[in-house]
Amino acid sequence: MSEQGTERAVLDYFNSSREDENPFRSLTTLFENVAGQSVPYADSYDVEDEVYSKEALRVILDQMVSDGLLETKMGERDYEASYCLTDQGVYEASGFDQLAVGTPANSLVTEDGVPIVTESGDFIIVGDVPEADIRHAAITVNSAEWTGLTKTIVDARNARVVSSLINKALDSLPGAHADNFKTMQAAAYLKAARELVDAPEPPSEEIWRLISRAADIIGLAGLFFTIFSQAFK
Repeated sequence: MSEQGTERAVLDYFNSSREDENPFRSLTTLFENVAGQSVPYADSYDVEDEVYSKEALRVILDQMVSDGLLETKMGERDYEASYCLTDQGVYEASGFDQLAVGTPANSLVTEDGVPIVTESGDFIIVGDVPEADIRHAAITVNSAEWTGLTKTIVDARNARVVSSLINKALDSLPGAHADNFKTMQAAAYLKAARELVDAPEPPSEEIWRLISRAADIIGLAGLFFTIFSQAFK
């Protein structure tokens, strides 16, 4: 496993354990779940692999800290470093480069990049509710209205307004009462959108795509639509 492959494996591991309440993972835990998967017998294997010890993995993890992907803290009892994703790490772990190619920018999509659309053309975004209550708890957003909103061109004339609205959307995230990872993930999408808004030539399509994914992940599509649509009336 190359250093780049190890970094990807670390991000994937954190991504797969996002439901856990404690976001930190010790060096030993990461070694067992990342390096240990490719090196079954860490003390006696004889294969070509760059990650052959905890020390080698620690060097890579510390580099990820320097790159802003992870933050670290020292354990109080075992004196071993633990790591967790930063917002940038969540951004990378969420696979922004894996966003569905060809998916319309005006669509609200699942975390797998699949649009959720009713037969009548309404996008359905389901919040964090018991499965039995899904039919009654779904929030619907009219796709025609959302399409009109997402066709708004973001440029120098309205960039400051859009950036301010993204800040409002960020402030609304705690109200979703979602788990910590989903909140961090949605925040990462919104912050990425805000960075694009500040670009010399804001890519409107990608900005609305990121906002749409954040709305879907956190289950606040209706609120997001209200925030952004009222400002452009």
